[in-house]
Amino acid sequence: MKYIISESKLEKLIMNYLDSSIQQVEEVYHIEDGDEYVGWKIDDEVVFAIEKSSNKLGILDTFFSTLQGLFGLTQEQCEEYLLKWIKENLGIVPNAIGYQEW
Repeated sequence: MKYIISESKLEKLIMNYLDSSIQQVEEVYHIEDGDEYVGWKIDDEVVFAIEKSSNKLGILDTFFSTLQGLFGLTQEQCEEYLLKWIKENLGIVPNAIGYQEW
């Protein structure tokens, strides 16, 4: 069965999914090789981290690929939705994005 979802409904669906899957985000701090990082953990796993000096956001690659596959998104679409959620919920507007395996 095939469903057609409008862009606005897809965005709402993705934001609701992110809200429900990232309910209890814990902020953590880390210093490595002189670089300071702020991270956000879910169930003891860091899913987002930002390097303070460069303002580069790292996203756990399995989290990203799960979201991308679940909704059939391109990399650009997935980044757009994640960045919007991160900005609205964590107050971060990064300069760049990278994918991490932590």
